[in-house]
Amino acid sequence: MGNHRADREELNRLIEEYQQIMAEYMDSVFRANSFRIGAQELLANRGFSPPHIAVVEEGD
Repeated sequence: MGNHRADREELNRLIEEYQQIMAEYMDSVFRANSFRIGAQELLANRGFSPPHIAVVEEGD
């Protein structure tokens, strides 16, 4: 029975560690998306748009 309790405690510790790692990961994803959205808004406010490239074919 002692082993069972130790295994359970180890599993609980691993679950807590996993939850902390996932919380940090989700926070990083949220911050990255916020930076991306902020950059897009900044460029839009400055009137930046990607360059338009026209393709011209040569005639005969």
